[in-house]
Amino acid sequence: MRSTTFLVLICVLIFCAARPKKKVSPEIMDIFSSKISQYNEKCSQQAQITQDFAIGHITNALIPYDSNLLKYIECIYENLGFYTEKGDFKRDLIIHTFSYMNPSLTNKCINKARVQEERLNKTFLFAACVADELGT
Repeated sequence: MRSTTFLVLICVLIFCAARPKKKVSPEIMDIFSSKISQYNEKCSQQAQITQDFAIGHITNALIPYDSNLLKYIECIYENLGFYTEKGDFKRDLIIHTFSYMNPSLTNKCINKARVQEERLNKTFLFAACVADELGT
């Protein structure tokens, strides 16, 4: 299990070092912020991070493998009802909740996340995929 997490971390470090700076558009961030606003404070406290830290990474289209940030994102997804009982993602609910998540993007990121068994690792791969795809 640790070797899988270590491998994911190495891949992320290589990816982050090689990629150009990106930003998620203000329009997408407005949609995202409006949908998560009721959970933002609760999830940031639960994950022991500031809201500015979390939103800053999302705005910069960069989701590092940071356990606190991932706990924040996992909390947001959980409160939005995005997980099945098995810990997979609810594709149709994601598409319905966030208008910028078209079926192609949602499928692509869900498929990337499927390779992991642990929900936190799935959350990381899904969120990193979405951020990378939406960043311009």
